[in-house]
Amino acid sequence: MRFATRRGPSFVPSGRALPWLLVLLMVCAGCGPRSGVSPEDEANVSSPHPSPGTPTHDAFPDKAEIRHATGFTVSYHGTYKVVRVAADVKALQLSSGEGRAWEKASFDLLVLVQRGTDPPVATGHLAEATFIEVPIHSAAVNRDADALRIKHLGFMDRLVGIGGTGIFDSELRDRVESGTLPAIGSALHRTMDLELLLTETPAAVFLRVASLDHTYEFQRLRDLGLASVPVYSWAETSALARAEWLKYIALFFNAEAEAHRQFEQIQARYDELVTLVGTRSERPKAVWAYSPRAGGWRAHCRGVEAGLLGDAGMINVMAVEDAAVSSGEVGHSEGLSFSDERFLKQAGDAEIWITWSPTDERWPSARYLEGFLAYRDDNVFHHRKRRLPSIGADDWYELGQLRPDLILADLIAVAHPELLPDHELVFLDRLPRTKVRDLHLSMDLGTKDILPSNTRWASTRKYRHSGDLHE
Repeated sequence: MRFATRRGPSFVPSGRALPWLLVLLMVCAGCGPRSGVSPEDEANVSSPHPSPGTPTHDAFPDKAEIRHATGFTVSYHGTYKVVRVAADVKALQLSSGEGRAWEKASFDLLVLVQRGTDPPVATGHLAEATFIEVPIHSAAVNRDADALRIKHLGFMDRLVGIGGTGIFDSELRDRVESGTLPAIGSALHRTMDLELLLTETPAAVFLRVASLDHTYEFQRLRDLGLASVPVYSWAETSALARAEWLKYIALFFNAEAEAHRQFEQIQARYDELVTLVGTRSERPKAVWAYSPRAGGWRAHCRGVEAGLLGDAGMINVMAVEDAAVSSGEVGHSEGLSFSDERFLKQAGDAEIWITWSPTDERWPSARYLEGFLAYRDDNVFHHRKRRLPSIGADDWYELGQLRPDLILADLIAVAHPELLPDHELVFLDRLPRTKVRDLHLSMDLGTKDILPSNTRWASTRKYRHSGDLHE
């Protein structure tokens, strides 16, 4: 058995030999799915036992209690933790064959061994588990949210690689811009900097795995000797479940107590807001969708965003109880696809519209958009207020993944402003309606475009807007 974190001259190739070695290993790695243990097989694995001489004391007095997240579990065994990670097969829109492949490939078994103690004897299929010594001394991530999780736990100094250079968090951005925190690439199948990873050999590489293609590349990194760790927070269907992945990252730093403290505060505020909304009988209709460049629409029918609408006292007009969370990662293509016609038919009477798009410039014509009540009433809000377009930074994909209580407060202020009259919007902002401006211009020029008689150009609701967020 070899720890995935093994380091040394014999493990890290020289820079001169590295390009040829990478080519050889990538060819030999194959393109089949990860050889992880299936949940059914893992259930039949005998429990591992400590090696002779291994201390039997409890090395982890602070233990994680998982209440909401469904993508990982942890059990404690004296001097090591067994972490089971998987993403629900229903999270992706897949065929039956693809679903079976995803279920097998996405399952992973990690054994986190307290540094300075002997690893357990692996019996049965546990021999295929990845062993990592904890607490880890270095980490790399390919998603900004996981970098922020590590920072919030107090271990930013242990980050040796981050997904990209467009970071909203000022402290992380300073490290990136100073060159002390290099980019490893944000997409598993396109831009991973393998040379950097093999040179740094971080003790754990946290990677967002969101498609079958990702599972193949993930396994290739394992074959190269990297301690790759899958992250499936995107597959959760509730905001608190996604936020609880802070506890997952904490397992690798032995920081369970700090993760528990922070999550308790987030959940307390979230529950308080849900209780506040529970006093309202009025539930406005809402939709959470955007128009990708390829055309049509992507709408959240189930998952975190859909759940947030419900918790904020709204009715999701696109809700489908057993829908997938996503059809696969293609840019920001979360949600499921709908044609212009079907989307208008289902969402036309929604009173509130939440979208990813910060502008409607790429959306269909004004005539089409006028068919939506929320658009006519100027009640369309995008959630990308906290961004830095010049460097491609967007705090929705950083703090927004960790603080669902802030998002919920925004949504309640939009749907039920009387409940939070002094709330300043943090992530949400009203969508600038360029199509309306163009339509007014065409009318002034004497074209035949006619506005519906029931159109209201100014919403009667008033919202306060914040500048920056200070915590």
